[in-house]
Amino acid sequence: MVRARMSGVNPTSGLTRLAFLNILLSRHLVGAFSPPVCELLNLHNSLAASPTGSSILQTPIDDDPVGLNHTTVANDQDKLMPKPKFSKGKWKKKRYLMMQDVQKKIQQNDPTAPRKAEEMVRRMLKLYEHSGNDMEFRPTQQAYNLWIHALAKSNLEDAGKLADQVMERMRSEHIEPNAFTYTCVMDAYARSRSPKKAEDVLFRLLEEGPADNVSEVTCDTMLNAWAQQGTAESAERAQLILYRLEEWQREDIRPSKVSYATVMNAWAKVGTLEAAEKAEALLRRMLKGGDAKRSIPKPDTIAFNAAINAWATSGESEAGTRALQLLDKMKDLAENEGLDTYPDIISYNTVLSAWSHSGSDLAAPQTEKIVQGMEEEAKKSGRAPSPNTVTYNTIIHAWARSAIPGSVPRAERVLNYMLKSNRTEILPDVISFTSVLDAWAKSKEPHKSARTRKLLDMLLNTYEKTERPELKPTQIPFNTVLNACAFSAMGTSEEEQREALEIAVSTFAGMRYHDVHPDTVTYGNMLKCIANLMPQGDARNRMAFRVFDKCRKEGLVGNLVWNEIRRAVPSRDLEETYNFEKFCGRMLLKDLPKSWRQRNRFDKNAPKRKPRSSEKSHKTPQWDQRATIVESIGQSGKDL
Repeated sequence: MVRARMSGVNPTSGLTRLAFLNILLSRHLVGAFSPPVCELLNLHNSLAASPTGSSILQTPIDDDPVGLNHTTVANDQDKLMPKPKFSKGKWKKKRYLMMQDVQKKIQQNDPTAPRKAEEMVRRMLKLYEHSGNDMEFRPTQQAYNLWIHALAKSNLEDAGKLADQVMERMRSEHIEPNAFTYTCVMDAYARSRSPKKAEDVLFRLLEEGPADNVSEVTCDTMLNAWAQQGTAESAERAQLILYRLEEWQREDIRPSKVSYATVMNAWAKVGTLEAAEKAEALLRRMLKGGDAKRSIPKPDTIAFNAAINAWATSGESEAGTRALQLLDKMKDLAENEGLDTYPDIISYNTVLSAWSHSGSDLAAPQTEKIVQGMEEEAKKSGRAPSPNTVTYNTIIHAWARSAIPGSVPRAERVLNYMLKSNRTEILPDVISFTSVLDAWAKSKEPHKSARTRKLLDMLLNTYEKTERPELKPTQIPFNTVLNACAFSAMGTSEEEQREALEIAVSTFAGMRYHDVHPDTVTYGNMLKCIANLMPQGDARNRMAFRVFDKCRKEGLVGNLVWNEIRRAVPSRDLEETYNFEKFCGRMLLKDLPKSWRQRNRFDKNAPKRKPRSSEKSHKTPQWDQRATIVESIGQSGKDL
């Protein structure tokens, strides 16, 4: 091919054969070995006519991410303009495919989405430059918006700052942002926990920007930025902004129903009695309506659900009663006033959650009563929603927390009802089993280790038969069985303790068979079983060391594991085995080799963050921070 392309070329006309081969090879390497022979001859003649004749390529051919077929060599009088490799029609199709690819990565939460979006825009810019500023190749507003959207969904710490910089770059390219642009920038600030920046963007836009750049979604995004903080101060700030928007003089940006629901959800995240009362006060404000100065929308189902959720997260003893009153109010408004407030499945499940977390003695029976009424109403009118798996899981949770005698067997009966039911919408999931397992583990019932193991086997067998992904076991069911075994040592016979130890060993060994990998709580609970159920001696030490060595090699040593190995093995043996330079009873988790704990980032018993400068006055004395040998409930992993 090279010989064919060189035929007819005079090697003595100022361009040597070797140099011409270099040109061909260079053009071949960058994917541009396609010009006809006449174009090569013209290029050759222009080079031959060059006064210098000493340099073949005036600028080196660099990487060509844009895929341009451009000429880098020109004569002194007329440098050739770079030309696009493909037509405008092909480019439009290529641009569409690139944007679809980025959009797909955003929807899949692919962490490479921001980088792909940036590459896409840079490619457009380079093609625009090489086309002689042809507007057909210029980056579009949609392309920049996609880049900002990718940053907003990326969960990067500085996502808000980066998104703002991209928006400023848009302006520098004389591409005006629209409402979606500003919404994505505020969303990026919200996700990077910078609500004040999101607020600044909104009000700067309200005061300076065009009217069509602001929408209800834009305002709601900024309110959500404050709502996500989860503090009373941030909820108060969101509510003040809501009131400010109510009095704004522009009709097109009045707060919507979603705006009020967002602020109520901000109070729900606070999780106190006062927060629940403030959320309900906002709901009453919507029911009252506006006046001549302000327009306030009537509430809908979503707004009521937000207020009910505020009671559910408060944990107050009256939460269930107050939530049920709101549920009845929803039905009344829908039937008598025609408002769009009829309860949906979320309404019922949130009311059940309010009862199950209330701590009331009536909680568990009341949840069953509500579901029975729900079933009857669905049969009569067909308007009420049918219970689902979450509904029955909440009943199980209520019985699991109940102090009523026989509550744990009752929770298991609810689980069995779900298993035997032919209704696919209430089939149990792994949470259903885990809730009952946890109830048995925390109970004072005899032989609870055998009971939990039986339930775990039921879960594993059901998953193998049905292959339902909702039943795929995680570490939590196994950890709960180990926890039940560990606490079978208190006030039980030696026979029951031996039984508990055998169950613990078989459960721990069987995890990998079911493709479940132990975590730091698994190792901690297994070491607790060894310390509680085995007599002191060489056999106990050997078993504890085997478990601990496996844990440290996997980098999963946490506070729970470190406390339990010191309970199971004498300090002298630990110090000799691992060559500790100081007394291990005074060693903190951070004193251990980093490789032992490098994968322990998600341990709930891991050391907390260092206090900020404003918190240093409340710092706990050093002597109170040492790892305790007699652990509390939180350190034992009992509360899973």
